[in-house]
Amino acid sequence: MFSFASCKKEKVNGEKRVKNLSTIDIGLRIPELRDTRNDTIRLVLYPSAMFYFVDAGLTQSENNIKLFKKAIKQRLPVRVMVYEDNQLEVAAVYPATEEDLARFRESSLHNDN
Repeated sequence: MFSFASCKKEKVNGEKRVKNLSTIDIGLRIPELRDTRNDTIRLVLYPSAMFYFVDAGLTQSENNIKLFKKAIKQRLPVRVMVYEDNQLEVAAVYPATEEDLARFRESSLHNDN
């Protein structure tokens, strides 16, 4: 007999889902939103050239998108977590700390030369 349990909980009536899986901190990234198809928002998280995505059907996605848009508007990095089992899917986004921003500004100054 096989048993199967999913960490992705489906909701009825168009409600958002919850996905509780292990995550990895990929550090500070500069987001650039690219396009939206159905419930998938594609973006680039510089300095990486790969496409990442946000599942808009997840409960935490609305907050993640708000933080990405704020970071784009302010031209600042955000700290990004991805799912360990799919490292191209964004799990969580956090504002950069003051210490993060200081290091970012310092490295940006050195890269401009």
